Amino acid sequence: ALERAGLDERSARAEWAAQSERLRNTLLAGLSHDLRTPLTTVIGALASLLDAGPALAEAQRHALLRLALAEASRTHTLTANLLQLTSLQEGAVAIQPQWCPADELLSEALQGLDVGRARITADLSPDAVLWCDPTLLIQALHNLLGNALRHAGPLAHVQVQLQSTPTQAQWCVRDDGPGLPEAIVQGGPQ
Repeated sequence: ALERAGLDERSARAEWAAQSERLRNTLLAGLSHDLRTPLTTVIGALASLLDAGPALAEAQRHALLRLALAEASRTHTLTANLLQLTSLQEGAVAIQPQWCPADELLSEALQGLDVGRARITADLSPDAVLWCDPTLLIQALHNLLGNALRHAGPLAHVQVQLQSTPTQAQWCVRDDGPGLPEAIVQGGPQ
């Protein structure tokens, strides 16, 4: 019975390690794409400024500079998130849990996001309180909501739902965007 319990424990650890590796690979692929996009935009805007030079109208020049600044800021945020993820994986960040009202966590996660004309609805109990590290959870929600708003389109409807039990909580962020192309869902181009 002890040997069987030991095998079950090793099997569970191996499954957890495999799931962690799949998640890590998915995150790295997403970050790679998310870093490439703003960098390409910055390079394109700066090349346009250099190539067109004084021929650009002041409004066009200003628009290109604003675009480059926004995308450089986005790259900075993505890089900071990647460094924070690395620190978490290495155990360099100490998780500091505390009791937090769920509605306040969501409200803080929405800070700084360009919602535009998108519609965000939340389905969570007004008295829901979670035991969590608020800084890390707010960052995770901010990233999920930012991705939903960015990829679902300007008129997106983003739904946020909190499902909780006394021992665990799960945040669900859904949008009505086009979703992933079938080739990616099936494991990439064939």
